[in-house]
Amino acid sequence: MIRNLIIICLACASMSFAKGTWEEQQAYAEEKTVEHLEACPQVRSDRFVVKTVELPDGQELLLDLRIERPREGGPFPVVFYVHGGGWITGSKSHFAHQSFELAKHGIAGVRLEYRWRSQGAKYPEAISDVMDAIDFIRQRADELNLDFTRVGLAGGSAGGHLSSIAAQLTPECICYDGYNGLFDALERARSHFGGGDYTGTTEEEKKAASAIYNIKHPPPDTLLYHGTEDTTIDIDVARRFAEAVRKRGGNAALLVYEGVGHSFFGKEPYLTATTRALLAHTSFVFGLTDLKPEISDYVPPPKIAQLPSGFSLVDSWKDDAGKRVEFFVNGAVDYASGQRLQWLESYGNYYVVWQSGHYGNIEVLDRGTIRIGKVVYRKDSLNPAVLPVPRETGGKAWLVKRLAEVAKELDTRDLSKVKVVFVGDSITQGWLEKGAAFWQEAYANALNLGVSGDRTEHVLYRLKTKRDGGMGNFDDPKLQPKTIVLMIGTNNLFKQQPDQIIEGIVAVRDRLLELEPQAEIVLCSVLPTSDATRNRDIVVPINLAIQSLENVHWLDLYSLFVDTDGLQRLSFFKDGVHLNEAGYQLWYDSLVLVIEEGDGL
Repeated sequence: MIRNLIIICLACASMSFAKGTWEEQQAYAEEKTVEHLEACPQVRSDRFVVKTVELPDGQELLLDLRIERPREGGPFPVVFYVHGGGWITGSKSHFAHQSFELAKHGIAGVRLEYRWRSQGAKYPEAISDVMDAIDFIRQRADELNLDFTRVGLAGGSAGGHLSSIAAQLTPECICYDGYNGLFDALERARSHFGGGDYTGTTEEEKKAASAIYNIKHPPPDTLLYHGTEDTTIDIDVARRFAEAVRKRGGNAALLVYEGVGHSFFGKEPYLTATTRALLAHTSFVFGLTDLKPEISDYVPPPKIAQLPSGFSLVDSWKDDAGKRVEFFVNGAVDYASGQRLQWLESYGNYYVVWQSGHYGNIEVLDRGTIRIGKVVYRKDSLNPAVLPVPRETGGKAWLVKRLAEVAKELDTRDLSKVKVVFVGDSITQGWLEKGAAFWQEAYANALNLGVSGDRTEHVLYRLKTKRDGGMGNFDDPKLQPKTIVLMIGTNNLFKQQPDQIIEGIVAVRDRLLELEPQAEIVLCSVLPTSDATRNRDIVVPINLAIQSLENVHWLDLYSLFVDTDGLQRLSFFKDGVHLNEAGYQLWYDSLVLVIEEGDGL
């Protein structure tokens, strides 16, 4: 049984935050809560007042919190988030993203408030507010369906300062995550933050207000995050704190983010990376998973993403269902659902900004293909039949199985002995099923790279090298066939226009010639369909165009499989697309002579 956990998180002091008075920022925090609730229906959020304090000017200040929890299950572990803002501003809006994201994974989140320095408070008052909020939840853990048997803390910058101290003051704390935090208020190296009298005026007071001098035993399991270009708080502070934790017998690791400065983790792509790291680290420490986090998994893409030559997101894009997304130069997006959204670019990475405020990654597959979530979009201005794109398995067990079979063949076969390779879709794959008798007789040593449902763009993706992001079906240098039998285009008939399909078939031919210049390519015609009009208007023009292609041996199967009315000869088909045993016999009779002439076997 997995044991539950408590995580207390204090957020970054210098993350982007809503500017304005205390009242304005509280209102903004409530607005963000509503937005996240709309995006996360599986999560609930409740508000509680912790206490009312009197400020030096005599005014009363209400300190509240919000707790996010899954609507079902429990008892839940909980994360306490304390906002940042350099001790002088900020609100519980800061870490709404992390709170809701972790709540979706079964970890409750508490976002709380504390007095600002600009309201006359200093370190003792702020840490008191934090600890009181922790105790408020501790006393009500049962009624809130929380498990308070284990506690962790996390935070960044000024929040890292407060959270790292609270971690040492909280007996239940066994896990700590610190984002570019001020862990030493006395020896700040080249840091520009943390001076003045907020943490005291004497050496003794500053040490008392610094986690590095007050590490409990045993220390919490610690993961620190810091940018190499941070001049607000020097990365040396994080290095020394990690070493101090290790000297006290604890585990400590430092995630270094090259080329970024302070508060980097509040922006994409670092927001997603560091949130995932927080979830992975705490889940492992508290036994929610047996998977130990790999530090390298949570370092985002290079500062400048490598994009295909000539790529531009500003264009109209369309998915296979015909739904359109249009990106404008002013940062607006007309999304497929009818929403007007925003898009942004960060270090060469592209994101859609959803109405909830979350960032959706736009994955650039090639110059004319992008993916948002699980949906692939292609530029309207480019021919989709020539743009390499992976198959979306969509939970289709048969497709996953077939792709695994092809990968296994390529991994386990002695490819130096393969002289003939078949490339195509389900009709090619069918040699292993309805055509099995002929395959075993003549092609047992051949390699079948037919995948049901493939179109030209999918074959092009399989022919793309792994180094370039493809499947690399021909990557192995030992694979040097004498003959390649190509039949492709049937599945394109239902998606694209004849001229597009022709270009797609030509692109596959060109790619095979580039990969295997020594091989003779036997190009088989597209077979007739059960629709005479489609055959007349689409299939016949395609075959007429590709029959005269150079550097291929043309094999006209269409005329053998069509009757005088322009329909399929049903005696050769098991359905409206696929061949039966008689159909493979006819293909075999035509093909075996060609291969024998080319000495392919």
